[in-house]
Amino acid sequence: MKQKKIKHLSLFAGYGGINLGFQWAGFKTVAGVEIKQFACDILRKKWRDKSWH
Repeated sequence: MKQKKIKHLSLFAGYGGINLGFQWAGFKTVAGVEIKQFACDILRKKWRDKSWH
């Protein structure tokens, strides 16, 4: 039986460190929010399939 991944929304994402930890733990990041443009640019490059605002 295939297990579903737990989904989470990343608020105050920063540079994505906590997202990486969640990914290693089997979670799926569906989207995220970060106010700093430089951090958003990094997040968009690392997780291209996600929506970052």
